[in-house]
Amino acid sequence: IRLAVPGGDASAPVELRLRLLPEHSASSVAFVRHAAEHGCTGNLYRSEKDFLVQGRIDCGGGTPGKPPAPKVEKGGCPDGVPPPTDRKCPSHDPKCGCHGPLMGK
Repeated sequence: IRLAVPGGDASAPVELRLRLLPEHSASSVAFVRHAAEHGCTGNLYRSEKDFLVQGRIDCGGGTPGKPPAPKVEKGGCPDGVPPPTDRKCPSHDPKCGCHGPLMGK
């Protein structure tokens, strides 16, 4: 899938070509597909070839003519790992312990 977002200096869009793996996080795949199909905006903060992409994708709350983006489900802690009790979570994510979306095989 191809997604165009402003680069780090916001001077020119950067085209991200992503291979989506629904077996790792189906809700994330649905969200990224929606973002590409509906021209959502965002920012690219960092990318490392074949490893990591960090940034923000903003599809808004569903404007007239554009359906709302699918909700990304955040994963729980891996089996056998309790959520941290001493973590100070931000107000927008009060249960920030172990979640992702988790992507792993």
